[in-house]
Amino acid sequence: MTGVSLCIRYGAPAVIAVMGVLVWRSVDAQDGGPKFVVCRHRLADGRDARRVDLAAVERLYRGVARETADALTGLARHVAPREVTRIAHDTRLKSCFGARERVVTLAERVPEKFRNLDLWFVTVPRGGTRPRALPDTLPAGAEILVLRADSLEDVARLARSLDRRVSFATAEFARAVGVECADAHVTFTSDGRAAVVREVRP
Repeated sequence: MTGVSLCIRYGAPAVIAVMGVLVWRSVDAQDGGPKFVVCRHRLADGRDARRVDLAAVERLYRGVARETADALTGLARHVAPREVTRIAHDTRLKSCFGARERVVTLAERVPEKFRNLDLWFVTVPRGGTRPRALPDTLPAGAEILVLRADSLEDVARLARSLDRRVSFATAEFARAVGVECADAHVTFTSDGRAAVVREVRP
């Protein structure tokens, strides 16, 4: 049989409970079982001494442990792969009804280093297949920006198939560069003052 020591130490403003197996020793049969010893603090009999309700301490510990376990279980469930696949992205821009090209004067001039970008605002088809708006060969400066997707899994599949970065677009950013519907291809004029928007039906 063994003896277990439990030390409770009080300190303002909180109680610190330190539990550990401190002493293991043999116990005679007449002792009636394992020893449960409460260690005394050197100031235990001082003015701050209080009676320790070990049962209350145990109940408090079990309650905190249960709440923590529930919280971690909920977090794990939230980030589980099967949950991630259900998370969708939708800017709520309407779908384009056909092919149309527009030149849009921008509120702010595009910095020179960004004028060679090709921005492809797309709807990701279910299953992560290639959007109709994308050409067979993407230019070096192409950026794929998702306006709508049923799940993050579809977006990941598209990124793998293209071997390119795929990012999420906000409706505000899309409108700022002249996009009014999905899907659309945007390039900028050489002076950075306008965007050329080519709309494509998804």
